[in-house]
Amino acid sequence: MRRREQKRALSLREAGFTLTELMIVLVIFAILVAIAGPSFYNTIKENESRTQINRLMSALNLARSNSVKTSLPAVVCASSDGATCTGVTDLASGWLVFEDRNSNGALNTDELLRVFEGLPAGYVVKNNFANVTYYPDGSASAASAQTVLLCPPDLDDAKAWRVVLFSSGRPSMSRPASGDCSA
Repeated sequence: MRRREQKRALSLREAGFTLTELMIVLVIFAILVAIAGPSFYNTIKENESRTQINRLMSALNLARSNSVKTSLPAVVCASSDGATCTGVTDLASGWLVFEDRNSNGALNTDELLRVFEGLPAGYVVKNNFANVTYYPDGSASAASAQTVLLCPPDLDDAKAWRVVLFSSGRPSMSRPASGDCSA
């Protein structure tokens, strides 16, 4: 009986980790975090930038699909207050989508479909239009290509996005040319 108790006590002592082993594991973990940290940070920033451009793509696709579905024009425009179109090309402060039931190009009561908040601080938006009107056939009011360039706060072209909208109405998303954000 005594022999069994001694054997059991010995096996319990051998089942744990020593302090040296734990320290080695912590050092290896710290090295891996130090190596992966900067790469992970860049991934987070790229995803943040992609999220912002996807919000704009969502607004354009919402307007186009709603226009086709209801056979009424739909408009995407810049809006700083979420209630009126500003008439300027500054999408950084926010934008909205509305159904233009009376085809006057202005937001009236009960026409608002969705309001999109402005971009996080530091983002730069360069675009060449104040608003986009979609027609019931899915086409857009663009006589020529309308573009939006979204640059992150660090103005890194690798994290920037460009949306091009042709008169066919379908938006296309791509990476900009090198140096577009700093220009």
